[in-house]
Amino acid sequence: MQVLVVEDSGSARKMIRHMLEEASYHVTEAADATSALESFQKQSFDLITLDLTLPDMDGFELCRRFREIEAGKSLRNLTPIIFITGNESVEQRLRGFEVGGSDFLTKASLTEQLLVRVQRILHKDRRFAGKTVMVVDDSSSARKFIQLCLQDCGVDTLLYSCPVQALQALGQNDCDLKIDLLITDIHMPGMNGDVLTKKVRHALNYQDLPVIMITAIHKPERVLELFQAGATDYLVKPFIKEELIARVLVHLENDLVKRNLREERTKLENALQENQKFLAACSHDLRSPLMGIAALCELNLEDNLPKDLEEVFLAIESSVTHLLAISEDIVQLAIQNLDHGRLKFEKIDLVQLLRELLTLYETIAVRKHIKLTLEAPEPCYIQADHAALVRICNNLISNALKFTEKNGTVTINLQSVKTKVQLSVKDSGVGISADHLRDIFRPLHSASRQGTSGEASIGLGLSIVKQLVENLFGRIHVESAPGVGSCFIVEFPRTEELAA
Repeated sequence: MQVLVVEDSGSARKMIRHMLEEASYHVTEAADATSALESFQKQSFDLITLDLTLPDMDGFELCRRFREIEAGKSLRNLTPIIFITGNESVEQRLRGFEVGGSDFLTKASLTEQLLVRVQRILHKDRRFAGKTVMVVDDSSSARKFIQLCLQDCGVDTLLYSCPVQALQALGQNDCDLKIDLLITDIHMPGMNGDVLTKKVRHALNYQDLPVIMITAIHKPERVLELFQAGATDYLVKPFIKEELIARVLVHLENDLVKRNLREERTKLENALQENQKFLAACSHDLRSPLMGIAALCELNLEDNLPKDLEEVFLAIESSVTHLLAISEDIVQLAIQNLDHGRLKFEKIDLVQLLRELLTLYETIAVRKHIKLTLEAPEPCYIQADHAALVRICNNLISNALKFTEKNGTVTINLQSVKTKVQLSVKDSGVGISADHLRDIFRPLHSASRQGTSGEASIGLGLSIVKQLVENLFGRIHVESAPGVGSCFIVEFPRTEELAA
């Protein structure tokens, strides 16, 4: 790459040349403005370093001349110019950017910063390629300054002098217009920046768009007003290039991180869905041969078999029944994961639903001599998916009956507690130890055990229940002690709370 070094000091030129050539840049030297203009007209350069104090013309004027020669070129194709000065000031910076400069360096920082700045300008950070910042400011010099600063970061800019036009552009719903950040001045004719920001936030619903406001007043009460209007950040005039870039890049970097997280989450969700489909398909395909084995066992057990052979078939039948239960739970778990976003919420009277379900469990309760009781007001409504709610209640009630000894009790209680509807299923059964309580809702947890009458249990049911409860915006927890019994408590939002 070709670099033009404009410097009247021979020792400074030599030092700059040596640093650039060490980094494989090709250097052309100029000791004054006249020779610099001659070189610039003869060949093209990728970058210029320009001393502010030259014997025949100051650096600002020479920069202006360079820009006159490049008249007609787009801003992106202008030759970057780094001003080099012995004594930098904010006023110098502002003037330099007004005439078309790209950056400033003090001579004292050359050894540390020259190559860093050159690399940053010539080898732009591609992370922000395609990012677009909308700049709304009635000052043409301010717009140009911001555009030049952001160009060095590979960021595209859309410039508007009129806030009304900027608002119209944002409101057109143009698919090709994607704004990643808005920078707006506060005081502008026709519409102030705080009003523009409020309209962008509320009328156009750009809730997540970062907005940086530019103000000349740095009072706490004024800053508070900016944030109340919807600003994400602010800059106080006059500001330097480094401050502007730092503020902008923080917000663009944050947007990149959020976008990457969204993409990774989508990938993980897709992978999980494929995994769930595979599990469901495998479990479903296992059912046919297992049911065939179960049918053969049943046919053989109808005959008068020798005692030892009968025991073999009974063991096979028990194992097959257990495997069928596992496959059914795996299928249901997969279905719930896949159908999470397709739940159909409707108003359900939970009292009526529980009464209907309890009629199905009366036979089991009678056979085990368990007192099955429902304590509930009339009626009690929640918003839920009917199939999911039935599976939750079925699992909790069947578990309570399964793990309760003969002559025990199972009590189902339903009540409204503040903004929640609380369903509890309490039994006087075997209970759960403290060590196993923390894992009780994990799939295939080690705490799974047979029921009091030898009923099979594989440890998937409660994990499914927990997931279903959370899908219905509820929460579930358990209180239990060995030999005392267990109480599973489910809380759902009340109908009016969910609607709000």
